[in-house]
Amino acid sequence: MPEQDVRKTLEKLALITASPIRTAIVSGLVINRTEPYSELKKTIEESLKAEISDGSLSWHLQKLMAAGIIEKAPEGAIPVQEGQTVFKGRKVIFKTRPVDQSREGYHLTIEGNDIKQAVIAAVNRITMPPK
Repeated sequence: MPEQDVRKTLEKLALITASPIRTAIVSGLVINRTEPYSELKKTIEESLKAEISDGSLSWHLQKLMAAGIIEKAPEGAIPVQEGQTVFKGRKVIFKTRPVDQSREGYHLTIEGNDIKQAVIAAVNRITMPPK
């Protein structure tokens, strides 16, 4: 792997693991399954055993999207197989990769999925400080 690719991967891993919330987001998402905001928040709060404000969660989601680690699926995304042609009414919709749910939400990008195992190892070591 070229040094520049290694550096980019390590920077993204550092971005994720710098925050228990971002670590929990990435470890809780799957590449081909869209997770609605409310379900993702519940999963993260259960994982961290702490409440998270909507503003804080939104900020962390934006950081991960800006880094290309996660992406937001629009409402009404259609479940498809890779390369399949999908018809919605009379409109033909082409998808480049599968989306498993027909609802708005978040899922990992291919790059985010590639570093997920390192993130899972990190999240297994994280505990929130007592209140």
